[in-house]
Amino acid sequence: MKRILLILSVAIVLPIAVQAQQIAYINYQEVMEVMPELKVVQSKIDTLTQQYEGEFLKMRQEYDNKVKEFQDGEKTMPESIKEMKYREIMDLQQRIELFQQNIQQELQTKQREYMAPVLEKLKKAIEEVGKENNYLYILDSNAILYLDETNAVNAKDLVKKKLGL
Repeated sequence: MKRILLILSVAIVLPIAVQAQQIAYINYQEVMEVMPELKVVQSKIDTLTQQYEGEFLKMRQEYDNKVKEFQDGEKTMPESIKEMKYREIMDLQQRIELFQQNIQQELQTKQREYMAPVLEKLKKAIEEVGKENNYLYILDSNAILYLDETNAVNAKDLVKKKLGL
């Protein structure tokens, strides 16, 4: 009788223990890098960056010209004109610095905006793979401090398949 109870308890506990080990990992960044949507996002960001760089270069050229003009004529300029030109240069320098800050903020905002659907698609694929394969967890391999890859399940190929990659 004790033997039957022991066999029954092992039969009940064993599937639970096996199920508890349903943990997989994925290199999130690696999968995202092969998604075609990422190339579209990068292209949009590159185009926007080039537009801003063009405007920045114009402002920088104007600044360099004003500084050169100021330096060339500084010795012969009346003090009032010298002061006025100096203020113009300083104002332009401040506008350039503000423009650079605004560019950085705008690019970060646009990148977040463009990446949101890509990240959502990847997250959905990971969730679907998790449900289909009865994983309790799918962890990002970059955040795991220890991983025995010989006994762990790498879900990268399943997620890539789910994304059609």
